[in-house]
Amino acid sequence: MGYLDRTPAMLESPRLRFRADPHLTGRDGGRTLSLHDFHRRGIRLLGRLVGCGGEQARFDGGLHEEMRFADGFCERITAEFDRHIEAKGIDAPP
Repeated sequence: MGYLDRTPAMLESPRLRFRADPHLTGRDGGRTLSLHDFHRRGIRLLGRLVGCGGEQARFDGGLHEEMRFADGFCERITAEFDRHIEAKGIDAPP
């Protein structure tokens, strides 16, 4: 698939180099992780870090927008994985 093999020069826009990678794990047969999973596990989500100094960190307050973006990204990358699996004839669990 080569998703993680792309270099900045191969991206459609230089801004895409800051795009997050999918939250995935192969542990226990593999599963998808999400910001919602992290929250349910007790991790306090604050938003995008925009600066820090001394003992303070500043966040942009756009947590809900970030979560919507992450959900959309998960849907798109899952569909991309599914298309790759089908195109290559890979026998994979649903």
